[in-house]
Amino acid sequence: GLLRFRGQVRAPYGSKRDSWDPDKRHISTRPALVVERERVGDWEADLVHGTQDDSKHSLLTLNDRATGFVVIRKLSSLSSDVCAVVIVRALEGLPVETITCDNGWEFGRHQYIEQHLGCRVYFTDVNSPQQRGSNENLHGLLRQFFPKGRSMKHVTQLQATLAARKLNGRPRKRLGYQSPRQ
Repeated sequence: GLLRFRGQVRAPYGSKRDSWDPDKRHISTRPALVVERERVGDWEADLVHGTQDDSKHSLLTLNDRATGFVVIRKLSSLSSDVCAVVIVRALEGLPVETITCDNGWEFGRHQYIEQHLGCRVYFTDVNSPQQRGSNENLHGLLRQFFPKGRSMKHVTQLQATLAARKLNGRPRKRLGYQSPRQ
């Protein structure tokens, strides 16, 4: 009973790096105004996983720090190439100054993202979710739609979009009870 994954040998975290670009920007070099949440276009990116045995199916969440506006995309692959293309397509046409993400290898193609969106991508310290506070709050809200421990395999992009629409229409105290969409 001491082993968490009976009989399974787990690959060390980060060992699946398919195309990790070096030269990551650390969150400490991010402009101070990002912390203030006063500018639209400073995004946090993260993945919400389903069950352990079905981790390649997940939701990519992108949320704007100033407005709380969220974009959610269903992923069926955790390839950093796929993730980069999905991020670029999801944010095209929206204001994008910075994107802050964790050190997951899925975000390894940050230079591609920067080139296509004309922004800068920053990385938090390892195991420091509190450095992306907007995302942590969002994930709590997202679990109302997609409970923890349930596979994301059968979640459709339509369901993800509808969840984002509901979240974007919900008034927030920190926005003076306006919704992110407003």
